[in-house]
Amino acid sequence: MVVLGGPIPKNMVTITGTSGPVTHTTNVAVTVTAPAPGTPDFTLTTSVDSLTITAGNSGTAKITLDPKYGFDNTVDLTITAAPIGPAVTLSRTSISGKGSATVTINVSNDIVSGTYTVTVLGTSGNLAHKAQITVTISGATSQTQSDTSSNPSKSNIFRIATKPLIQIVGGAVLVGLLAAIVALSKSWNQKIFLSF
Repeated sequence: MVVLGGPIPKNMVTITGTSGPVTHTTNVAVTVTAPAPGTPDFTLTTSVDSLTITAGNSGTAKITLDPKYGFDNTVDLTITAAPIGPAVTLSRTSISGKGSATVTINVSNDIVSGTYTVTVLGTSGNLAHKAQITVTISGATSQTQSDTSSNPSKSNIFRIATKPLIQIVGGAVLVGLLAAIVALSKSWNQKIFLSF
């Protein structure tokens, strides 16, 4: 398109070509369009990447949801801890638009010391994103529990003196009686020691 006279429209670009004394120009129409928007989506972020909690106490963190490219749907939130140990809860189970939720991590006194991963998963339709917090628990029980069999005073043990029983009920009856006691002890998860 060639504009004869007057100002050149803002969407026109003038191209000039010269060769010695010869000069020619032409105008080209240019259409400028905005970049195509991205697909509506969202992100989940945590206020902290890690927490250290002493057994018998609790810790908190904040999860923030940020919509992207016009996303305006509801995001459902779920929370888990792995391995199983700390009790984890969310202050809300869904967020619409931009918002946040508080993660609470409760640690009991009898939990095993170590490192746990708390994961918050956000889903909306076919979209899913997660945010994670590494939780280190100290001051709790050790990974290897003590064997109570090494300390009879703390274990469930029955001691049976068989000699007096033989004198009272006789050998044949005692055999049947002991068989019944052994079977019952297995169901109770007890230990039986026989002395003669």
